[in-house]
Amino acid sequence: MKCGTRVGWARANQISKRENLSLETVKRTYSFLSRAQTYDTGLFKDEKGVVVCGSVMFAAWGGEPMLKWTKKVLEREKINSMKKIQISGTIGTGQGSAEYFNYLYKEIDINDEIEVEISSLGGDFFAAVEIFSKLKKHGGKTHAIYSGLCASAATLIASACDEVSMYDTGAILIHDLSQYIEVMGQLKKEDFESLVGELRRNIDNLESLNKLAVKMYKRKTGRTDDEIKNLMAQDRWILSDEALEFGLIDKIIEDEKGVKAEVKIAASKQLKNRNKMDLKSKILEYFAQEEIEKKEAEKTDRPKNEITEEVQVVFDEIFARLESIEMAISEMKRGSESEDETEAKDDKEEEVEMAKKTDEIENRISKIENRDQKLADVLQGFVDGVRKEISNQNSALEKKVNEKISELQLRENSVVTGDRTFEDKNLTTAEWVEQLKNFN
Repeated sequence: MKCGTRVGWARANQISKRENLSLETVKRTYSFLSRAQTYDTGLFKDEKGVVVCGSVMFAAWGGEPMLKWTKKVLEREKINSMKKIQISGTIGTGQGSAEYFNYLYKEIDINDEIEVEISSLGGDFFAAVEIFSKLKKHGGKTHAIYSGLCASAATLIASACDEVSMYDTGAILIHDLSQYIEVMGQLKKEDFESLVGELRRNIDNLESLNKLAVKMYKRKTGRTDDEIKNLMAQDRWILSDEALEFGLIDKIIEDEKGVKAEVKIAASKQLKNRNKMDLKSKILEYFAQEEIEKKEAEKTDRPKNEITEEVQVVFDEIFARLESIEMAISEMKRGSESEDETEAKDDKEEEVEMAKKTDEIENRISKIENRDQKLADVLQGFVDGVRKEISNQNSALEKKVNEKISELQLRENSVVTGDRTFEDKNLTTAEWVEQLKNFN
């Protein structure tokens, strides 16, 4: 054919044979397809029967599917090459503190592209402003990704970035600033006057800080002051579609494995807008989920602490025997009562015979009671065995959790201090906390 070049058809053969392509080849393929798409008519010949080379070569290089695939590869490569910072927990402490952000940021060039993943329900306003300012001054492009539920000060940090993305299963919340005030005990007139003065100062400060927050959101959304104030006053969770329409985010990420935002919001109410789940709880939750998945994958297996079908059959047989024994005892007792009425009218010999029969019945009842006791002992042994098995499983799980906590504590200490040797140390929790207290 007159269409294409020798190099072009060599590339088409590579693609058709599904050969591995280098990153540079993927880039050139995407470049060609994005340009050739303009010349693609969907037909290989026009009305006059002339071959449409643009359509031929676009199809030869894989067409729309190949264009989408190369674009996806390049986007993934771009994300992987970005410098990444993760902000989590309460803003102002730990991995949500300005100190932690600055510690990571000092390793980043002023022109590097940054991805900031945020997973926080908020916290200290001033720490958020400090991080916001650092991101605004950054020379390279900045990307923020909301992970799950994010609120309050966390949304201010994201608003500093050039591009903000959010999973379609997540939600964010912006609201008016607030301050915790605690009054205890009885107050004198002077105390009330001092408290009123302090409250007035707090009101003035909150008004000023609210104006600053509105200004920060305004730069991101382009909305008017009144529109932003109205949304902040509503103090409610905003799903991805509304956040995109309002301008709080620029892109929605499809989260195939995520949990619906409404479910996450319901769960977050238990936290009272605070991230109170400690490390041990998170690890226990992880292992619990792992155990659930394992049981689902092995649906034919039953938990060891449940009664299996085989054990149930044995129990049914035992209960049936007990029932027949009880019926036999009842019949014996009824027979005994009937005989008592008859023997009362008979002579002394018959009374002696009746006494023998009574002794025989009592002996049989005693034997049955002994068998019942043995049966009860067997059942109790089974129950004790099950309890012991459950206790052993819990002990093993707790040991596994404690080992994981120790490993994560050492790793976090290593990251925060920059001392990689911490990963080889076997510190206790108290020693680990003391190390962090002394870290500057």
